[in-house]
Amino acid sequence: KVSVIRSKSSPERDLLFIGGRFYSLAERHRQLDALQFKTLFVAMKDSYGIPTMTKERDFTVYTYKSDKTQAILQAKSAGDRYDVTIFLYSQSIFRRIFIMD
Repeated sequence: KVSVIRSKSSPERDLLFIGGRFYSLAERHRQLDALQFKTLFVAMKDSYGIPTMTKERDFTVYTYKSDKTQAILQAKSAGDRYDVTIFLYSQSIFRRIFIMD
């Protein structure tokens, strides 16, 4: 059984549960100023290490990996503001999904 719970907090969060166990988190941060974006970026770096960066046409993707967690930060600038989505999930999520009972 797969369940997604969305919290309407700030930031907005989606929690993914598979078979009753928590597997991933998605956070949406809207309209961050440059200082808020920098603070979030530094916190991610401190938690998950130095990211690899991929520049797309409309946004930038930063990918972080730690021993057990993979994190993806997607940032889109809108003038002097940033819309940011963060995905956090277990390194083994895909293996776990495919071997579920």
